[in-house]
Amino acid sequence: MSHWLIVSGDLVAHGGMDRANLELARYLSQCGKVDVVAHRLDETLAQCNSVSFKPCQRPFNANILGEQSLRRLAVSTARNLGDGVRSITNGGCAPLSDVNWVHYVHAAYKPGFSGRSWRTIKNAMHYRRCLRWEKDALQRAAVVICNSHLTARHIHELVGVPNDKIRVVYYGCDANVYKPISLSERTAVRRSLNWDDRPSAIFIGGLGDRRKGFDLLYEAWKALCQNSDWDACLRVVGRGSDLAQWQRCAARDGLSDRIEFLGFRSDVDRLLSASDVLIHPARYEAYGLGVHEALCSGVPAILSSDAGIAERYPPECRGLLIDDLKSSEPLRELIFRWRQDVEMWREQVRHFSESLRERSWQIMAQDFIKAVSE
Repeated sequence: MSHWLIVSGDLVAHGGMDRANLELARYLSQCGKVDVVAHRLDETLAQCNSVSFKPCQRPFNANILGEQSLRRLAVSTARNLGDGVRSITNGGCAPLSDVNWVHYVHAAYKPGFSGRSWRTIKNAMHYRRCLRWEKDALQRAAVVICNSHLTARHIHELVGVPNDKIRVVYYGCDANVYKPISLSERTAVRRSLNWDDRPSAIFIGGLGDRRKGFDLLYEAWKALCQNSDWDACLRVVGRGSDLAQWQRCAARDGLSDRIEFLGFRSDVDRLLSASDVLIHPARYEAYGLGVHEALCSGVPAILSSDAGIAERYPPECRGLLIDDLKSSEPLRELIFRWRQDVEMWREQVRHFSESLRERSWQIMAQDFIKAVSE
């Protein structure tokens, strides 16, 4: 009977790495015993007899302080469990020396830090600390599992991890939740959401910085709306410190009826099923589970050609990839091309969608264990 220790910030159903960690822990709990050190754990898994949850608080609800607490609890838990337990950590979250599952590479993307406000100084200091912790944890790990070949290349070239320690395991999905629906079903979902009949584009991501590229999308959408023939509506799912600012921009630019801000939503699967396209112009994306789920739902996804999931796009879908994110113009042109034949693009991703849905979370977890054992 196997015994695993998993250390991660959160293991919950929302979010890319959070969902992946949850599904791996769920699989391992069916095969043996699992200890979890995290800030949050999905309630259904926490109640499992084979799972022991050691919650770690975020002092003052501060992520920076929570990260330090998590590291300390991870080290003490690993020490108490002894040598017979295998450990899985994420990036630089804990200085353990067994398996490290990388979902994001801090060394691959440097956020912009401008000004001398306390918030800017704090974020810059936090970023430098993340780089140190990431390098230390990845170099000491026995095996490093990456969510894409892009991530694997980054940790080799930017962090100095030898290639013989690196494995790539793609994410899975829940094909019972993320699946294409018929036109009549889509119409019914739109009615339940009080959406009109206009073609609907959707953006899903944080609005606290520029990494997800909403600023590029906003400029592209504003330019498209200057054409009186432009009839599509943009729905924005996400929250962050810049949300109110973007809402004010939309009101100022007369786009309040062309861009709808939905905030955080727990029904992303329903929103995707009602949408015609996902737009994800992220400047850095180690993989992109939201894109993956959109494609599984049969929804075309426009994104950067540098994103991790883009390496999986077949030739017939590569017309949805953006090669240039230096300005919003290439994105505007690509969105315009999509609008010329909405149903054609939906048909283009049909076979890709089918292949992605064949890979369940259980298959991902099985491949993970195989990779660890190689």
